[in-house]
Amino acid sequence: MERYRKILSEHLKFIEKSAYEFDRGDTSEALRIATSLRVIFHQTTKSKALLEHLNAWDVMLLTASDLKVLKEGVPDAPVFLFELPQVYPNEEQGNNEYVPVRQWWNEDPVSATQGIWITRKDIVMWVANKDGGTHVDEVLPPNYTFSMNSGLSYTGPDKSTGEIVRQPAQTPFVKLRQIAHEVLNSPALFELANKPFVANIDITISWFNTGFNFLNIGQNQDALDAFDKVLNVKPGYAMAWHFKGIALMELDRSQEALDAFTQSLAIKQDNVTAWCYKAMILGNSGRDQDALEASDKALAVKPDSVDAWHCKGIALCNLGRDEEALNAYKKALDIKPDYADAWNDKGISLGRLGKDEEALNAFNQALAIKADYKEAWHFKGIALSRLGMHQEAKECADRARILKSKRFDHSSRFGGFSW
Repeated sequence: MERYRKILSEHLKFIEKSAYEFDRGDTSEALRIATSLRVIFHQTTKSKALLEHLNAWDVMLLTASDLKVLKEGVPDAPVFLFELPQVYPNEEQGNNEYVPVRQWWNEDPVSATQGIWITRKDIVMWVANKDGGTHVDEVLPPNYTFSMNSGLSYTGPDKSTGEIVRQPAQTPFVKLRQIAHEVLNSPALFELANKPFVANIDITISWFNTGFNFLNIGQNQDALDAFDKVLNVKPGYAMAWHFKGIALMELDRSQEALDAFTQSLAIKQDNVTAWCYKAMILGNSGRDQDALEASDKALAVKPDSVDAWHCKGIALCNLGRDEEALNAYKKALDIKPDYADAWNDKGISLGRLGKDEEALNAFNQALAIKADYKEAWHFKGIALSRLGMHQEAKECADRARILKSKRFDHSSRFGGFSW
């Protein structure tokens, strides 16, 4: 019996570690979480669950699944009873009650996919038995494939480069993190394992992930409030300052955003993305030399940063150093040939140097990549007008007027020409 208690304690520790890494950007840790959950709870005629060895099927586990949704019937579209994408892990959702383990494991649904209710057992066994936890199947269950393709956007540090990116976080993986939260906050399991129980809730992680998800769906004030909650508890959390800066930018509070990025960089100086955001804000406020220095700081950390080269080009252009700006844009486009903003800004510098045909080609390149690029249509019209092609120029101007701008204003940078 003591051997089984020790193994349970080890798997609870594995889940703790994987949950910690998941919350810091490595969502693939869901595979490890699923594997440990399978060992603890999955019972068949051929293999025994740890709980069977421990004769502990009466243990009570935390549930955050909102079973009231069941009254509305089984929907055709996915529904998530953990109320994603609000928070993960979320210690404030649903019932927050304790239920018998068999009910928790394979009776109570936690979501519905394509009209079928899905249990915790379903999710764990999909991932553990079929998608890389302990086995890999050639063909995956349709409901699982559907769920994996109906996921959330996850914003956080890329685990290979450290840069801040947006990437998909498949719904079953996020649900596994929530299931781990339930397990790690079920005292009866820890008592069974002779393991001291400490509530496994880092509220700052919950607020931090809330902020991520609010940013992803455009609720920027709610995101700002979440990051402020984090910073009230952990004022030295560089990434919270970083994302606070992004939320403030989205709210057009540029000076406050600049202060937030400055705070972030004072703690973590190698954040290339923060240097680029800082350069952007400084340039928009007319502090072009400071913007150039911020771009150079980014390039000192990551010489092949396409965004840093682009920001440097903008700063040089604003300083009237268009030949140097063209070199910076070339560097950016060598790294990322389909970078529409760099093509557009290259066209601006070419136009300022009187190279109107080359400028026109650059704007055409930008529009081939992004057909609804308002600024590129605007500047293409100017280039056409200067080449004497006035009807075509008017058509471009008309096209630009009906499009919504998707980037900061820099219309004054084209030699003072306007309609």
